[in-house]
Amino acid sequence: MATLLAVRHRVLLIDLPGHGESALPTKAPAVKDVAREVARALFEHRVERAILVGHSYGALIALQTALDQPKRAQTVVAVDTPTYSTADSEQVASVDKILRERYTVFLSAVFTPMSRDQARGDTLVAHAARVPHDVLAGYFRDAWKEDLRPRLRKLKTPVHLVATETLWPPGESWTSARRRLGYETAGPAQGHRILDSGHMVAMDQPDSLAAVIEAIAAAR
Repeated sequence: MATLLAVRHRVLLIDLPGHGESALPTKAPAVKDVAREVARALFEHRVERAILVGHSYGALIALQTALDQPKRAQTVVAVDTPTYSTADSEQVASVDKILRERYTVFLSAVFTPMSRDQARGDTLVAHAARVPHDVLAGYFRDAWKEDLRPRLRKLKTPVHLVATETLWPPGESWTSARRRLGYETAGPAQGHRILDSGHMVAMDQPDSLAAVIEAIAAAR
């Protein structure tokens, strides 16, 4: 998907701490801390007005970066994520127990269904397994406790949610989905659906996702 966008745009791909070539985090991951790393990358690469695109946990980081760096954030594209965890404390405790005691089962249960293609799902599990256990577990635990809704009241940057049908069912209006997913408190927010895709939209529907981002960029 990034390759498609790079034909007309300057694209920066930023690894989360502990992923890819990034250094391991020195403490438990937190959205605010990772957002500072993104802001540093924007400064180092002299990016003055960015379209911040984030998927899943990365969307929380993109939103936080826009809050911290409003002058550098032209638009936020949040891909397939709510702004807070919808799981209650009992559900979180149950999943965290599996995360601690049956890690390989957790990885398979979480990452395999992220693509509608079985081979891609297996690839996702393999990639996730390469991330150090403590690091990946830390990101999941932070995602489960994060709630950006109070902070988003201050966000004036336009926000675009690109959602799969699992997150935003076809029968639900954008007004309802915006409220349910926590985007009601953000600044101007619009919703875009991508059908026939698992959570990993960039793998299942790269052309469709790139087309939505291109349209957003053209309309800015």
